[in-house]
Amino acid sequence: MKRLLLGLHAGCSEAGVHGALVEMGVEDQAHRARFHLGMFQPFTVELQNWLSRSGDKPPRETRFFPTACAIIEEEFSKATQAVMRESKLGPGGAAAAACDEYFAGAEQSLKFQAFQDWGPGFSLARQTGLTVAALHPSKNNQKNSCHDLRDFHALRAASPHDFPFLILNLGGSIRLTAYVPGREAITLPEAPCGSFLELFSSPGGLPSPGVDPLAKKAVQGKCKEDLLTRWRNLGQAWLQAPGKNPAEYLASLLGTAPALEAPDLLCTAHYFVVDTILAMLGKLPKEFLEGRWFLTGPHGRNGLFRQLLAMVFSGRKLELSDTLGIPAPSWDAFTRGVLGGLALGALAPLPGYFPRSNSPLAAFHPGGPVSWSRCLDWMNQGLAASA
Repeated sequence: MKRLLLGLHAGCSEAGVHGALVEMGVEDQAHRARFHLGMFQPFTVELQNWLSRSGDKPPRETRFFPTACAIIEEEFSKATQAVMRESKLGPGGAAAAACDEYFAGAEQSLKFQAFQDWGPGFSLARQTGLTVAALHPSKNNQKNSCHDLRDFHALRAASPHDFPFLILNLGGSIRLTAYVPGREAITLPEAPCGSFLELFSSPGGLPSPGVDPLAKKAVQGKCKEDLLTRWRNLGQAWLQAPGKNPAEYLASLLGTAPALEAPDLLCTAHYFVVDTILAMLGKLPKEFLEGRWFLTGPHGRNGLFRQLLAMVFSGRKLELSDTLGIPAPSWDAFTRGVLGGLALGALAPLPGYFPRSNSPLAAFHPGGPVSWSRCLDWMNQGLAASA
């Protein structure tokens, strides 16, 4: 039986909420997912400017924080309604929605630290009447958990064929997942991507749809080798950025380097992120590098990243998730939809493809009677199938 649900996601590399309509089902004893459509609901300029503002005072202590939460809740609701409206689904067309339990909880971003224990799930269920699967964040001590392998789950569910692949998800963080048939998938600890680039960008206006504003500015600059060498020597020290004051952190990154224009800083930061990707790939066994390579996430269409990666991996074809029928900007929302479907299906996948987690995949915020009843039926059928 096939069911529809919505995946929703917003991260530090996105200026709003992405919504994806996902069809979940079981074919040949395996979970399958099909992407139907995606929508984007931009945040207000006021909210974007507040999120991007650096200051000595933690954002949660500002008077605007409750207003920011209310705006974010409203934008999640608008994204849900836009997907429902565009897909011409009636009130009972989708069984549920899925989003992260904590807003941008997986992002290593300075501007989202205030939201580490806050999420829009409860409000979304109340405003839309849909039951919401609030996906728990991954735990550092849960190696290869269902949460960490969200890209793996999504790609395996999206393709009817079993083949080796490597996924580079370029969003607020770099997520690298590799899989070889017959072997357990590998996922490496996340490293900053967009959350690093954002340190050298300034707020101002809504970005044009389909345009990566960071790449657009970065190509106007030049890579500064002295600064790049300094960052290489610092190693992974900057991974601790979320715990630092933005101004102090930037000072530690730049050191005594002469003042540089934003395009030069952003261009150099792009080169450094590619360096980080190379270091991550160096940790993988050779056989995990021989399959198809996919670029996904908000920066999957970043032209500068793609150019630099193509130069480094000459002859290696880098595919966008678009080749699977899933637009790169909608990928993270699609993964949330897939994980929500697995949570509702009582997590009864094929052994070896979907490693079981030691903790629940999601908490549920019941929606209206129709939605909650359909979700209970979904869970009961999944439990019966796994018995």
